[in-house]
Amino acid sequence: MQEQGKIDIDKYLDILHKYKWHGIVPALIFVVSFTIGSLFLPKVYESSCTVEVDRGTIENPLKNGTERPPDLGDHLRVFSESALKWDILSRVVDKVGAEAIIENSDVYNIGKAARSVGLGKRNSRGSRDDLSQKEAVTALLRKGIRVQQRQPRFLVLSYRGTHSSVNADILNTLVSSLIEEKIKLELTQAGRSFEFLKTEMESYRQKLEEAEARLKEFKEQHISELPNDANINLSQLSNDKSDVLACELEMKELTTRVRYIDEELQKQKELVVSEVRREANPMLTVLNERIVDMEVELTRLRTNYTELHPRVVELKGQLEDLKRQRTEAENSTVNSETSMLNPVHQQLTQDKQNTLVRIEVLKNRLANLKRRVDENEKKVRSMPAQEQQLVTLTRNYEVTSNIYNMFLQKVEEVRVQEKLVTDEKDKESFRVIEYARATFASVAPNRMQLLFMILLAGGGICVGMMALLNFFDDSLRSVEEAKEFLKKPLLGTVPSLSSHEGNGAVSVRERLLKAIGKS
Repeated sequence: MQEQGKIDIDKYLDILHKYKWHGIVPALIFVVSFTIGSLFLPKVYESSCTVEVDRGTIENPLKNGTERPPDLGDHLRVFSESALKWDILSRVVDKVGAEAIIENSDVYNIGKAARSVGLGKRNSRGSRDDLSQKEAVTALLRKGIRVQQRQPRFLVLSYRGTHSSVNADILNTLVSSLIEEKIKLELTQAGRSFEFLKTEMESYRQKLEEAEARLKEFKEQHISELPNDANINLSQLSNDKSDVLACELEMKELTTRVRYIDEELQKQKELVVSEVRREANPMLTVLNERIVDMEVELTRLRTNYTELHPRVVELKGQLEDLKRQRTEAENSTVNSETSMLNPVHQQLTQDKQNTLVRIEVLKNRLANLKRRVDENEKKVRSMPAQEQQLVTLTRNYEVTSNIYNMFLQKVEEVRVQEKLVTDEKDKESFRVIEYARATFASVAPNRMQLLFMILLAGGGICVGMMALLNFFDDSLRSVEEAKEFLKKPLLGTVPSLSSHEGNGAVSVRERLLKAIGKS
């Protein structure tokens, strides 16, 4: 076993001695070229931005109290999806600049990113090329921006590139656009609520003045006929009618909310395009296969028939037709779009569904209240006309006054909400804890790690080349191989003689003749 092990070692040493330069030279070329190339790699910097989520939003005065408030997971999901929306990223591209983003993303210093979006020479198509470039740069940003969650309620946005200042501009522009869009949305909602409440409050103010005037006139006319006590049924009837008016008012508000949601749903698309790709026409592969099959069949027929054979003529015509179709297919492309669900459309659909459920509940309650009102009205018909009229006027006045006061309170709440949204931006549910800044410490490339990998790859190339050459070498390298190949006993070995080294047959003969002549 030891002798066998020694023979194996000698064999490997012989391979190393025989092919060492065949492996060392390519490995050395690889190591030197890649080491020099790594020196020209640009430094890659990373900037990060920390955002605090769910700090407590300002409540909408018109929001139903039974609706489930969004939790931390909902805020995190909405923020992550909003940060990667096309319109937000397009704002970043417009403000930072497509050329700066492409140059910043060229971490291998070869300009591949610029060529992929057609940056450089512009042709006459203009706006179409700008749109394609913007789509490509937006996809580049979506791929490069990383969002990580940090407990308890923080998000960390990071981006890498060759210019730390551009990284910071991208992240700061992104979070600023998100906060600006959220504030704009809340201001729009507050404005709509204010206009609705203002209109309804004015309507009920007029009703309140009319009810007050009728009550005053009735008291002046029937001052000696006013009752001292109110009937229990009248009190119940008043409460029921107040509930009916409240239900009708809430149903009116909810109906207005559904109409507003429907208007917003018509503006939003259920699916939004996240990626547009251009691919070759799939018919091109089918046409190529049919052309190859017909050419094979035509070659077979020509070996047996002449060019005037009907089948040969038919195949030649079909082949020309298919080649023409292939030329047309090569000039056409197929556009494919990758779509994603629109989060705004989903949220609006969920709000509409919740509102419709609430409307159905109010309808059932309204039907029950109206039935009770009818029952109580039958009981009250026996009361004196003056007493009943007084109670009715008082009830209408109180109900109208309560509704007017409620609208007045809601208007003040909406005004406060709008002021808070405008003046106190730091009270939003999304707040930037630390803005991104330009860093001076690079995160890549790691020179020592890269050099180690290059040396490791060079060693692999050296060993691989020697093993490959040894595998394809079919010469007999040992006595055992010669015996196995010849399948006969081996009497001796013949040394290698080479004339250029002075040990060939002619050189040996000349040295022998010189030795004989001297003797």
